[in-house]
Amino acid sequence: MKALGYVIYQFYDFKTRMDDGEKLEVSTSAPHPEFKKRIYSDLLSAEDAVKQMKRLDFSNTSYHILPIYTPEEGYDNIRESYKERVNENKNK
Repeated sequence: MKALGYVIYQFYDFKTRMDDGEKLEVSTSAPHPEFKKRIYSDLLSAEDAVKQMKRLDFSNTSYHILPIYTPEEGYDNIRESYKERVNENKNK
């Protein structure tokens, strides 16, 4: 099956301190819609966009490239990546 294009999903970790000031709580947000709207014609251009975004971003953000031709299988991979990210933050 030929890929029609690629989209980039971004996960962002929100870090908040509790009222006592000691406990740090981390929660991961769902992908931001603006990254789902931009379609990259090939994988190299999507990877280049991710590299540029990583240069401007902090370590509390992760990016995942999803091919358009695999809406269910690829989306399952994104969903699993999101769950892994949430579990990693729980273990910090």
